[in-house]
Amino acid sequence: MTVNGEVRQDDTAANLVFGPAETLTELSGLQDLFVGDLIATGTPAGCALSVPPPFVQRLVGLLPEQAKWKAFFAKQAQRPQYLKVGDIVEATIANASGAIDLGRQRNVVVEERS
Repeated sequence: MTVNGEVRQDDTAANLVFGPAETLTELSGLQDLFVGDLIATGTPAGCALSVPPPFVQRLVGLLPEQAKWKAFFAKQAQRPQYLKVGDIVEATIANASGAIDLGRQRNVVVEERS
């Protein structure tokens, strides 16, 4: 997966906690799925969200709950890895041999509509 041409993820479905068939089976029992639906399955560490190291977690754990979350979100907001309006996200799904190739999906991040 790339964002604005920069590789952000390069992995296989073998490393998902829940495989594609299990995910689709579970999700389709809760809601209807349609052609073109995008299912966000999560992401490995480092793509955007950053969890503080254990020492920092213990230190911040001494703060009141509201202050702890305020500090966490303020730190996250500084990370340039989060998607912004205008970013172009492209993903391909294929196996190594090329026998399965579901093509490339291209999405442009837009402003939230009310």
